[in-house]
Amino acid sequence: MLKKIDFELKVGIFVFIGIIILAIIVFSISDFEIAAGGYYLKVIFNFANGIEVGAPVRLAGAKVGEVKGLQILYPEEGMRPQVQLLTWIEKGISIYADSVAYINTLGLLGEKYLEIVPGTKGAAKLKEGEILHGKDSVSMAQVTELGYQIAYKIDRVITSVDDLLSDPEVKVSFKETLKNAQRLTQEFEYLSVSAHQIMDKIKRGEGTVGKLFSDEELYNDIDGLVKDLKTHPWKLLYRPRDKK
Repeated sequence: MLKKIDFELKVGIFVFIGIIILAIIVFSISDFEIAAGGYYLKVIFNFANGIEVGAPVRLAGAKVGEVKGLQILYPEEGMRPQVQLLTWIEKGISIYADSVAYINTLGLLGEKYLEIVPGTKGAAKLKEGEILHGKDSVSMAQVTELGYQIAYKIDRVITSVDDLLSDPEVKVSFKETLKNAQRLTQEFEYLSVSAHQIMDKIKRGEGTVGKLFSDEELYNDIDGLVKDLKTHPWKLLYRPRDKK
């Protein structure tokens, strides 16, 4: 009888130790917040973007909590339903009232998480149970719809250009425009060549302008005339009398 009691006692102690070990493992895996301490905040969105319970909460990219619950809110009549996220924030982490919360994705196809952009220290700190209004993310459906609209407009533009170019009158006008552009290009080249030729003549001292630049005596005469007129401007108005 005594041996039977000792065996049952040993089995009970073994089972009790196993339960304690199991509880420790469960609490450590689930990041048990009671041991660490913390507080709850509510974050409200118009669009939850697929986030689920258990998703991490990150402040400036660092994990500081976890999403503990999701609730659909029905505001006043005529308003769209909203989604309220119940988030647990670690003790010692301050979330300011002017912080910006939005739902982000790790990588292109990674898990959803709640990202909080830190606010300023001058703002009030959010306390247990207070509400932070989140910034709605753009859904893939909206991105796809926008892509369809852009593609449709591009197709309309291409179709309009094709219709325009297929018009015989437009083709003739387009050809005339090309001919005029070619003619203008040729004339510009001709003017460029002429300008180079004129400059070469001036450098060689040919022509009136060339002589003016190259003939030092002529230049001195003109310079003296200008100086004389500046000194005696009345000579511009002087008219010699006719001899009788």
